[in-house]
Amino acid sequence: MRLAPICPLATAVAVAAAALVAPGLAPAGSSASPATTSSPAATARAATETTGARKHAAVGRPSRVVVVAVNVREGSRIRRYSDLRNDHDRRSFARRVLSRGGRMPDVVLLQEVLGSARAVVRALNQQRHARRASARFAVGVAPRQRPGHSHCDGRRTQRHQVIRDSAIVVNLRTVRKMHNRGSVRTWGSWFGQRGCAEQPWALITVRHGDNAPRLIRVASVHIAPSNHRLKTRGVVRTAEMLQQRHRQTPLAALVIGGDLNLNRCTGPVLRPETAGCTVRAAHRHLLQHGLRDAVRSRHLHGTDGVVGVSRRIDFVYTTGRVHGSWFDRCYRAFEVTTNPCTRRQTRFAYRSTFRHCQYRVTTVGRPGGRCTERHNYDRYYSDHPILRATIS
Repeated sequence: MRLAPICPLATAVAVAAAALVAPGLAPAGSSASPATTSSPAATARAATETTGARKHAAVGRPSRVVVVAVNVREGSRIRRYSDLRNDHDRRSFARRVLSRGGRMPDVVLLQEVLGSARAVVRALNQQRHARRASARFAVGVAPRQRPGHSHCDGRRTQRHQVIRDSAIVVNLRTVRKMHNRGSVRTWGSWFGQRGCAEQPWALITVRHGDNAPRLIRVASVHIAPSNHRLKTRGVVRTAEMLQQRHRQTPLAALVIGGDLNLNRCTGPVLRPETAGCTVRAAHRHLLQHGLRDAVRSRHLHGTDGVVGVSRRIDFVYTTGRVHGSWFDRCYRAFEVTTNPCTRRQTRFAYRSTFRHCQYRVTTVGRPGGRCTERHNYDRYYSDHPILRATIS
């Protein structure tokens, strides 16, 4: 199988993104976890974060931050070259996420974009809604993959592959500064193959107009899909390390968004979610430490609710106040059993049609059969729904 090359970012966007980072900041690919480093450089970075938090304790209404999270299935451990050449699903994603009205996203948390993050950003910037709003997106923290032989999570060492297939994309119009960035490492399993998964985070300032700036720490998380014990440990470990770092900036909101590969309720992933189910240990840990599910906290029941939806493994958790949220509930309408989607809301009504379109888009690269240009081919953007939350 031929692997896709990593696409270079346009020079202008790269320069603008670099300007966000505070001088003297360590590279995002630093292998040491910032939360556990006690070097003078780490102490200085912690002091910078604390100073930044004090500066942004401005009087007035804080800016509300729009966060989008989605696994776009554009590249993890391996991916087909044909999928990279066909940008139809990336353009469909950009159209779907930016055409909902309201403000442009300030931060987009992407998963499975190893080798394609900049191609997704290019699709966002080319979308007409972004151009009309003068939004300009850039990769703040990029994915990477490299061999390693060091600590990953805990004392155990072994030869492993370090995989960060997540990215943090920022809107340069509203993200005024990136104070710091780094990653949390956890062991993961990809269908029997062990590796070290990196979950990137960034501390940024967002400001809209005359509103007070808002300091926010965002993490784009993709927990490896296999081994339930490792998945639970991955979520807990990521949350613990981020909160340890977060104590240095108590005025900031913490946002953890992405594909956790764990549904909230115990039991099979295809079992519809209920209001009073037994919560899995990983999600229980997040809730007990002050993080709330941005979608569920606003939409439990009803036509926008999570109750009755199966395979809900993508989340946005935050310590901040949630002013509004949405997830693409009817994108895979065949997974909704309570308050079913109307015909107008439905994107894919049948699992077989969805899978056929997924094959046509990612492998064949052109419409055909039940996946026509006029209908379903244009609708496909991933096998995960988009999530959106407005947080302060």
